[in-house]
Amino acid sequence: MPKPTMLRSASLAFAALLACAAFAWPVAARQTDKPQAEQAQAQKKLAEIRDKMKALAQEQAQTAAKRDTLDAALAKQANALAAAAKAVRETDAQIAAKQQQLDQLQQQRNDLQQKLHDQRAAIADLLRATYALGHGTDMRVLLGGEDVARIARALTYSKYFQQDRVKKVNQLMDDLAKLQALEASITAEQQALQAVRAQREAQARTLRQQRAAQQKLASEVNAQYKSQGQKLAAMKQNEQSLNQL
Repeated sequence: MPKPTMLRSASLAFAALLACAAFAWPVAARQTDKPQAEQAQAQKKLAEIRDKMKALAQEQAQTAAKRDTLDAALAKQANALAAAAKAVRETDAQIAAKQQQLDQLQQQRNDLQQKLHDQRAAIADLLRATYALGHGTDMRVLLGGEDVARIARALTYSKYFQQDRVKKVNQLMDDLAKLQALEASITAEQQALQAVRAQREAQARTLRQQRAAQQKLASEVNAQYKSQGQKLAAMKQNEQSLNQL
């Protein structure tokens, strides 16, 4: 039969064991709940990241569409600018051709003016010779008549020659007037071409400014698209890390 002392010791040990079990149970329960809470928090963060990724992916798609629109506009502007530059070059060529015509007409006008000067000088010389011959005729008539016929013929020839010179002068003056009229017409055409060139150059300058603005905007959109891609990549890494929890 067990002694009373031994019975009391066994009772005390059992009570202590019960107390330890009662204390250890809540601790074990809390340790079991902790991973579950962390997992729930991770799932919550994962859902948030996925929502953000979805929204950012939509924004990036919109940015890509905007970038494509800008690229198409830049291509169209490039064609328009090339056409405008070509139009300016063509106008420059036309102006240069008109200037070449004017230079040629200027040379012709100088030649005509020189011929006109020579003809007028010849008429002046002829008039002086005729005057001298006419005044000499009176003296020769007084001295004798053997030279009268010769002098008369000389005066007649001088008259015809003078008329021919005058006719040539009139023709030269008429040619010169026509030439000056042609010069005025070409000059007017050249001035009109210069006005067209100024207009085309202004159009080309406007296109260059618009294209520069579009290029700047396209650069900004490209930078935005790359930034969105980098953010998506970082979110993807976070998603993978949370999936491993």
